[in-house]
Amino acid sequence: MKINLLKSALIGAVTFTALASSYANAHARWLVPSHTSLSGDKAHYVMIDASISNEIFAPDKAYRPEQKGAEYDDNLIMAIGPDGKPVSDKIRAYYLQRKNSAAVKLAGEGTYHIT
Repeated sequence: MKINLLKSALIGAVTFTALASSYANAHARWLVPSHTSLSGDKAHYVMIDASISNEIFAPDKAYRPEQKGAEYDDNLIMAIGPDGKPVSDKIRAYYLQRKNSAAVKLAGEGTYHIT
């Protein structure tokens, strides 16, 4: 009885490890901004490149549009301003062959979060 219980626990542990490690080998998703530090009183635009790849920051595969044949998406990238509210300007992300690109307008002073 104890051997069967031990065998079942071992099989369960091996199965869990195999499933968990498959997620670790999945393609990484990343965003790269064109600038990380800006100064001045005027609004700035920052270009965002996004991709899915095995190597970090080496574009391999673009995010796929929900609508087949779409060239851009207004909901792919979101910016949160220094006040914690979403940036009101529309952020249009374009689907390219190996990556997505978008321009984000940063109007105010402070730290923005791009997702």
